[in-house]
Amino acid sequence: MKEKIEQQKRAMHDTRQLLRNAGTLAKEGKQEELLKYIDEAMDYTTVSDKRFCPNACVNGLLNYYAGLAEARNIDFSVRAVCDRLPFSNADMTILLGNALDNAVRAASEFGRAVPDSKPEVHFNADIINDQFAIQIENSCLSVSFAAGFQKGNCSGDGWFPADAFKSTHGGGYGLKRMEMITGKYGGNAWFSFDAKKRIFVTRLMLPVSEVQICV
Repeated sequence: MKEKIEQQKRAMHDTRQLLRNAGTLAKEGKQEELLKYIDEAMDYTTVSDKRFCPNACVNGLLNYYAGLAEARNIDFSVRAVCDRLPFSNADMTILLGNALDNAVRAASEFGRAVPDSKPEVHFNADIINDQFAIQIENSCLSVSFAAGFQKGNCSGDGWFPADAFKSTHGGGYGLKRMEMITGKYGGNAWFSFDAKKRIFVTRLMLPVSEVQICV
């Protein structure tokens, strides 16, 4: 409770500072700079406090990116069925952090490029046949394939390894890192892009055993 209160205090303090600077730009008539500043400021003023799942590590990440998505007008849906998972919290943070950051980033870019659209990010996690399965679908304008994986007309029919995508464009952020984390636990990571629907899909599978599941 104390941490929640301190979090709210920090958010209020940051908001006052951001509004003060925005007011200065407005008085000076710097409209273009003001709009850019407001867009950047939204990332710092969003606080989400939803309970998506009992796992504190997973729930914390989902809360952060849900707030970020809301600030960027992204439809963010979650279905997370997980409690105590036999994985390192650090590894789960890196794994889901990379996956969600990539999804929200791509959806945000999609929203800016297609103003009349409603970009989406859909997160699903569940225990299926002793596997912790994660699937994330997000709006994405395009991807850039690395040499040897020139799939310019990719229709979404095939799944690709992390090194199929360039790390500096489209769906490529952190894919290799996700592949390394899942591999550490004997799991797998697959990625796909549907150029027609403009949807990027991340699918992660990690073996588990004797995991208590709470809906």
